[in-house]
This record gives sequence, structure tokens and C-alpha cells, in this order.
Amino acid sequence: MKKNFKILMMIVGIITVGFIAGCTGDYSLTYDTEWSYDAYTHFHMPTGHPDWYNEAKDRAEHSFEWRGTAATEESDCRTEYKCSVCGYVSESKPHIFEDVYGGYDEYYHWCRATCPHTTEVKDKSYHIYDEWISNNDGTKKRVCRICGYINIRETVATPEFSVAAGVVNSGTEVTISCATEGATIYYTTGGGEPTYRYTAAIRVTANVTIKAIAIKTGMDDSAVSSVSYEVPDTMVKITGWYSRVFYISNTELTYEKWYEVYQWAVKNGYVFANLGREGDSGTNGAAPSANSKQPVTCVSWRDAVVWCNAASEKAGLIPVYEYEGSVLKEAENYGSSGTNTANTTIVGSGNGKAEKATVRSYANGYRLPTEAEWEYAAKGGAEYKYSGSDNIDEVAWYSENSGHKTHDVGTKAANGYELHDMSGNVWEWCQDTWSGSSSSRVFRGGSECDNADYCAVSYRDGGNPYDQTHYIGFRVVCQF
Repeated sequence: MKKNFKILMMIVGIITVGFIAGCTGDYSLTYDTEWSYDAYTHFHMPTGHPDWYNEAKDRAEHSFEWRGTAATEESDCRTEYKCSVCGYVSESKPHIFEDVYGGYDEYYHWCRATCPHTTEVKDKSYHIYDEWISNNDGTKKRVCRICGYINIRETVATPEFSVAAGVVNSGTEVTISCATEGATIYYTTGGGEPTYRYTAAIRVTANVTIKAIAIKTGMDDSAVSSVSYEVPDTMVKITGWYSRVFYISNTELTYEKWYEVYQWAVKNGYVFANLGREGDSGTNGAAPSANSKQPVTCVSWRDAVVWCNAASEKAGLIPVYEYEGSVLKEAENYGSSGTNTANTTIVGSGNGKAEKATVRSYANGYRLPTEAEWEYAAKGGAEYKYSGSDNIDEVAWYSENSGHKTHDVGTKAANGYELHDMSGNVWEWCQDTWSGSSSSRVFRGGSECDNADYCAVSYRDGGNPYDQTHYIGFRVVCQF
């Protein structure tokens, strides 16, 4: 009897252990790898004891934790699933996506899945990109953190201008182009953002900065490009002189323009021997007044060539005068007398840096006219005694009509080339040496305090390169 009881108790124990084991369910051991419902909400069919099936089914729709790995150069984008109920980890499988955006836009997006994970991908829609990375070839890319899709985006080419920056003749037409086909160009000439649609060439008639941007749908906007032009309102194109072309200012240099460049120049390493004067009776170096349109006076030949270099550099042109391999920036003075002196270097005639400077043949900046250029321009295409007329009162301020004072430039009639004051008002420094001298320099045209004969186109005179007086000024030429 006791023996039978012990056997019975062993059987009960075995059944009890089996029951407990069946209740706890070691779900991580023997499950099919196939989904029974779908890829996201599921159960895995148990392959162990048949009684475990019902318990697994009762705990159906187990939830996977979705885990993604971004695409790298070494591996594709993959996803991995671990069930939060049974602990089962699915086989790691790659997503396969179309190259076409779906959903919202190209930043919050999904790419349509063509793999079995369609439902999973849809639930994880509005994928998010990492930051843009430049490809250093005019394009950039970004990689989706979810699906690994690489988005390549091009940038519209930067607009280009048909005319290089610098000094241009009034009326110059500038076109804007973009190498990206189908791009729309916007521009501005007012200093703000480019907002005007470009449709035709821009005519430049005054100092201006043009900005432009190009835009095309599906591409990043171009960088903003800009170009600045200076239009000297006194420059006239002269042709036909020994088959050459040059530009010459149509008036003598005004004190207003002298002062503007002078102020910039002294802040940028230039040194002048004299401060310059507004007409015949202004205060040396004073700010321009109501008489600012009168010619600058009390400047030496040395001052004139140094000012030309400063004006060239300020305008973005190549300076003409060079001293010992560098741009000429200093106009030494002879002696230290008077309030016109900006420095006290004592340099005799012929020994100044300006006299020893060479002319750069390739430069496109401002310079003094040669005597031959000056006379050709002064004639204006005709053989008058004075520049533009045989009647001096029509074209010149001289001793008989000036009141022995200078006048605003351009107030007398022009010659045939639209040049004013080449007879009278003030004498004008030229590039050449005077009468074979190695040091003295030519000036031409006569002045407000001279009689008519001195104002004739053919009359010549000259002086020391350091001379400065209230009846000598200058005008400039250039070859753009």
C-alpha cells in the first residue's frame, strides 16, 4: 500500500512540475520564425509542447520593438525586431525603397517600400534627413536617418556679368547670364536684395553696384554675385589719333573730385606735397563748399601723378606710375615753405620719385595726358585758334572776361569732342618734359589770368614739377 502511494505521489509531482512549466512558458526557446499575423503585431507559433500553443495564442499580437540601423559605406540600412513579450529577435533584413518621394515633402517624407516591411515603413513615415553635406562639386547630399535614402541636390550656378568691374564709359550695357539652364535671374541696382526679374541688358550711366541671384525650382538658389562700376561723368572717348583710342575728362579736375580721392588716399598710404585748393581763392585742404565745381589748383605735377595712382586704385584699376617696382605713392615737396606743404622732404627738380617713376604700358588706370594727346583733344577735330572756336569768349575764361578768378568747370562752350575749358580757366599739367629739360614739365591751355594768346591751342609753357599756384590744375586720361 505504501509502495503504491509513493508511486502515486511521484506521478502527481511530475504532473505538477509539468503544469508549472507549462504555465510559465519559456517563449524564447522554440518558436517558428514565421510571423503568424504581420510584421509588426504578431505571434510566433510555438514548436514545443502542444499545450503551450493556447497560452501563446492567448498572448497573441506580441509587440516588436523596431530598431533601425542607418546606411553606411560598409552596410545597407537594416531593421531588426525584438518582441517585448516573448523576446524573439527576428532575422535582420534590409529595407528596399523606391527612389521616388511619397508623403509630405522631400524633408519629412517616406520613400515607398518594395520589401515585405511595407506596413512597418508606412507606420514610420515622415522620415527625417541628417544635415546637408557638401560634395565639393556644386552639389550637396543628405541621408535619411530611417531608410538611408540619399538625397542629392544641386545649386544653381552663380550669375556672371558681361563687363568686368571697374571704370566704364557712360552708356555701357551689361548683360547677366547663368550657366544653369532654365534658371531665372533677379537683380538690383539699389543696394538691397535682388528682386527685379532680369529680362534685358542693364545700361550703366552712373556709379552703380549690381547684385544678382539665380533661382530654379528643385535646386538651391545661387550665391549672390555683385559687380561695381564707376562712370566718370567727365570721360570722353577719343578715336582717330594714330589709330589709337583713349579717354579724356571733358573738364578740368574739380576740387570736389580731388578732395574725395585725396581723403581716401591719405588713409591708404599716399602722401601729397600739397593739399589742393578750391579754385583760385579757396582754403587749402578745406572741405568742398559751394565752389566745389571749380578746378583744383595749387597742386604740383608730382601731386597730379600721385593723385592719378590713388584714383586708379580706389576705382579698382591698375595704377600707371611705378617707382622701383612698386606703385608710386609719394609726391615729395621742394623746400618747406608755406601752408601748402603736406610734408617737408626737400627734393630738387628732377630728383623726385615722381620724375623717376616709369609708366606701366599694361595699366588701365588714370594718368596725365601726353602733350600730343592733349593738343589732339583740344583741337576737337577742327583747326580753330582756341579749343572749339576762333571766338575766345565763347569757349574760355581768360583775363578779359573772368574777373581774374576761376569759374565752375564746363560753363563755357565745348569743342567738337565735347571737351570744355581746354582754353582758359586754369593751365593743365601734361606728362611730357618741357623743351628738352629732364626735369621741368609741360602745362597747356592758358588760364583765367592770362591774355588770349596764352589760351591758343598751339601755345606751350612749362615749369618745375614741384611748382604749385592758383592758376594751374590738370585733367586726366586713361585707356580702359
